[in-house]
Amino acid sequence: MTPFSGTARDAFLDRIRDLKDEDLMDAITGEVRETDGAWVTRKTFPFSQITLHGIEAGGGDDLDAALSWTYLAELERKDVEDLEDDGFVTAYPDVGGTL
Repeated sequence: MTPFSGTARDAFLDRIRDLKDEDLMDAITGEVRETDGAWVTRKTFPFSQITLHGIEAGGGDDLDAALSWTYLAELERKDVEDLEDDGFVTAYPDVGGTL
């Protein structure tokens, strides 16, 4: 696996920012191949798992995994510290206001 590079990950995130669905999955598939990442499909949850640029994300299907990977990579880029090591996202977007 290619060592983690924030610069390479950030450049990739910039390239895929406006991609949707099939185009997003195609771009991630290409990046996985070019960087020796991994995209694994299983018969148990998470059914689809992506490991790319030091970020690991899973989901119920390939699109869900791709969207999860993109979300987690963006959080990592923003240096969000509220992510747990168990794969669950515990950081929530700021929606303004107070509770």
